[in-house]
Amino acid sequence: MAYEILNRTTYPYQTIVYVSVTYIDKQTGRTVALFDPDAGRQVNGSHASGVVVGRNDVLTAAHVVQLPWWLDQSRYGIKVEVYPGADNDPFSAPLGSYVAASWSNYDVITHLGSISTEQSQYDFALLSFAEPLGDTLGWMRLDSSARSGGSANETGYPGSGPGMMNASVTYYDDWRYYLYHTSEPLGQGASGGPLWYSNADGTFVLGVLSSGNSSTDNYASLAAPGVIEWLNQKMAANDFLIASITGNTIRVSAPWAYITAATAIWASARTTGLGDTILIAAAYLPVVSLDGGPGTDVLKLTDGGLINLRNIASVEVLDLRGTLTENTVINMGADFTTVYLGPKGDTITVAAAAATVTGGAGNDTIKVGPGDITIDGSDGIDTIILPLPRAKYQLSVGSSPPPDSVSGNNYTVTSVERMQFADKKLALDLNGAAGDTVKLIGAAFGPQYVAHPAFVGAGLAAFDAGMSVQEVAELVLGSSVFQQLAGSLSNAAVVTQLYTSVVGAAPAAADLDTYVGLLDDGMSQAELLVRAANSDLNSVHVDLVGLTSTGVEYV
Repeated sequence: MAYEILNRTTYPYQTIVYVSVTYIDKQTGRTVALFDPDAGRQVNGSHASGVVVGRNDVLTAAHVVQLPWWLDQSRYGIKVEVYPGADNDPFSAPLGSYVAASWSNYDVITHLGSISTEQSQYDFALLSFAEPLGDTLGWMRLDSSARSGGSANETGYPGSGPGMMNASVTYYDDWRYYLYHTSEPLGQGASGGPLWYSNADGTFVLGVLSSGNSSTDNYASLAAPGVIEWLNQKMAANDFLIASITGNTIRVSAPWAYITAATAIWASARTTGLGDTILIAAAYLPVVSLDGGPGTDVLKLTDGGLINLRNIASVEVLDLRGTLTENTVINMGADFTTVYLGPKGDTITVAAAAATVTGGAGNDTIKVGPGDITIDGSDGIDTIILPLPRAKYQLSVGSSPPPDSVSGNNYTVTSVERMQFADKKLALDLNGAAGDTVKLIGAAFGPQYVAHPAFVGAGLAAFDAGMSVQEVAELVLGSSVFQQLAGSLSNAAVVTQLYTSVVGAAPAAADLDTYVGLLDDGMSQAELLVRAANSDLNSVHVDLVGLTSTGVEYV
């Protein structure tokens, strides 16, 4: 029978943590109450359990930190805070609390809040912290050996209990899945709590509570293939969060507006060195002000999403290369003069009068204002958004660009595929998607159709979506415009249309017979279109060389 643990501030019970998950507004960082359709009422989060397993590591269940299916993930996120050795009736936290800087899930998918037995075996999440809480609390070790059964303890914070509850149980393995079943369930709220045992060698975790019913609990087993390797890798990777704070490296543990003297990092929201590095392992930056002080200061993020840089002053470098999500940066002040974008594709507005932006592997969108801006889009399909109409700019491709004709601003652009002006859009990647689009349009419809921005936009959209030249050619042949021009999709009609578009005149009988023969012998019409599009004569007729210098308009 489960009983309440009263000596919660002694080992090993002080390593058991109450996990609080609260919903936050991504723009303000404030806690919000949202309507939960499952509960039928407003809620501001949930609670669960976990266990300290390293210096800055807490193990819990993945479903604990997964966003609910009904939550608008574009607007809301979660804040995860743990309370070691806490009591919840009434609530008290004698050992304080720690806000998770980030977390990683192993491999679990919930559906409408439910988790299957098969998914339970991989229901692991690792919470990472910027404070070495394990140095104070100690931690349990990990036992990933496959066990058929035995005696152990299950501990956590079920909603039905008065506090931290423990049960001495018999457990046995599931022959179908990597799960341990126990003889007594703790109940909802204990999810993420450990199944553990002690012997002469120490105290060890066998798994974490994933699911259960009125007769048994299901613990995800650390013996599941790949789990212990994943955990060891993640626990090693997050050690940078607790590296010694020396020189001018500043590590922020409270990601959502809690930069205070209590963090032992700075007391006045002002850095002190001549050039500091501020590491924040979350995207929801402080609502309070942050002043980087003198020198060149670097703000590095290791988590992304909606990044609000409001009230960040005297910080010159924004580094998103450590993020693993698409990021939208808002309220970026003029002090940021160097920006490194992340690998998944970012959207930013550059406010500095002189700045350098280096893109990542994703599709970046960079909005610029007046100034001397240097942009290297790097990989992906990158877009620069300019504030004035196209006529106000001089465009020089392949050399240092001249200033715009209004204010003398310079925009030096490398590896940027698209430019969006106040009145039109240009595609510059004539050696890529834009070039393939133009050549297909010229060969299928005629070179005059390259001047139709809607045609170009349709082709770019297809290529940007990942379609091959052959696949886009098939779309072109199936279009109503092509069929109207050709009259039909017979081999003779298709050859006549392609030949006329590329050469400028209908084919002679011998030429018609030659190309129709290719189709009759097995070449597809799409293959013939691609061959025609890539011909030197077609490139001349669509003025591919000239477009390389000017770009091609699209909508």
